[in-house]
Order: sequence, then structure tokens, then C-alpha cells
Amino acid sequence: MQEVSERISYPGGLLDGLIGFEQGTLDEDEVIDLFQHLVDTGLAWQLQGFYGRTASDLLDAGLVTQPGYGEREDCPADCPCRVVSDL
Repeated sequence: MQEVSERISYPGGLLDGLIGFEQGTLDEDEVIDLFQHLVDTGLAWQLQGFYGRTASDLLDAGLVTQPGYGEREDCPADCPCRVVSDL
């Protein structure tokens, strides 16, 4: 699997990805890659609320995953990564 930074290949980097998302010019795969990056880095929860809500919707739909998905044995039973991995 490619590193997230390799998958996000917008000419201007993350900022261009965010602008492209806001303008509606990203295709579905680019949106998913962008939000996977935002979730992986925690930025989804630090940007305006719309980004966090969209990230939550994509997580619920199984289109993006929590960081460390399937790798964290020490998580509590109610951790989102464990709940998703038990499906």
C-alpha cells in the first residue's frame, strides 16, 4: 500500500486538495484519499466542523478507516477502530 503522502498528488499539495474539494473539482477517489489523509493526520477533527462531519460519514460508510486500522491490539473494546474491525 502506498503511503498517504504518495497518494495525495495534487500539484500544490494538501492545500490544493482542500481547495479542489471546496470547489467540487475532485473525483470520488481523490476525495476519499484526501479524507483518509485528514483522518490519518487528525486534521479532519481540527478543521471546520464540515470536514469532521464528512470524515465521520466516510468512516461510517467504510470508505476511509481509522489510523492503524486492524493493527491496534491495545485499544479498548469501544474504540472506533475495534468496532469497525469487528464487523
